[in-house]
Amino acid sequence: FSYDYLKCVTKDFANVLGQGGYGAVYLGVLPDDTRVAVKLLNEGFPQEFDSGSNEDKSFLAEVATLANIRHSNVVHLLGFCLEAPKHLLVYEYLENKSLDKVLFEPTTPLTKWKTRMQILIGAARGIEYFHSYSGDRRVVHRDIKPANVLLTADFHAKVADFGLAKIMDTATHTTNFTMPGTVGYRAPECTIIGDAITVQADVFSFGVVCIEVVSGRRLVYVEQQGRTRVLLFRRALELMLQEEYMKLVDERLAEDGIDEDEVRKVVRVAGWCLQEDPKQRPTMDAVVALL
Repeated sequence: FSYDYLKCVTKDFANVLGQGGYGAVYLGVLPDDTRVAVKLLNEGFPQEFDSGSNEDKSFLAEVATLANIRHSNVVHLLGFCLEAPKHLLVYEYLENKSLDKVLFEPTTPLTKWKTRMQILIGAARGIEYFHSYSGDRRVVHRDIKPANVLLTADFHAKVADFGLAKIMDTATHTTNFTMPGTVGYRAPECTIIGDAITVQADVFSFGVVCIEVVSGRRLVYVEQQGRTRVLLFRRALELMLQEEYMKLVDERLAEDGIDEDEVRKVVRVAGWCLQEDPKQRPTMDAVVALL
């Protein structure tokens, strides 16, 4: 796509759908009335490349990787624009936006447990696809969080935002760039810039998402009876050790629809994912099988 064309279909980038670490996402409407999500990447993306020409080559390589991804739980890339210094990605538009909005915004609470379970399983399958990407290279997402789990009209989950994703060589399963991810969802081993990043970092992040889906609370929240800020997954681990799984459940969930066995299963899977030692965490295919 040309930049002028995307500027036109987004009405001069008027309707912001969201803001991520690498740029904003805007609503666009094509001439056939198809809605699209246009991600305008920050100028200078990606920051780790030295020159304009190398940057453009790297951008095109990333687009080529995205274009090869076809999975029902991964947001579909429709096209791109590369008119220096502008870099844009055009994705399919998903009606229910992101998981963080339906979980954390009081006007749109997701009150059915079955729907939350469906979303978790879909997201897990999308991440599993990244980790078992066919070919001689793998993809690590590096920023799994509710804002990067988008939802269709019927709450089918699709993992989005490859802004931090890098191709991994299967010989080493590692890559080194800037510090990945979002604070709170970032695995302990990812806190030092330049350290090797493995697929197990995504597994840790997914564990945090599991706890947020069960509880309907953000990672850090304030207790009703005081000012104490509670780190959610640590609280979850405490309750798991006490086998008090239902104390984590979102009070807004319809009581008659809660499956206690499934809640117990999700919290236990989350605890496994949140192991400090990445070698002790499950693979995503194991997570999918358990869920």
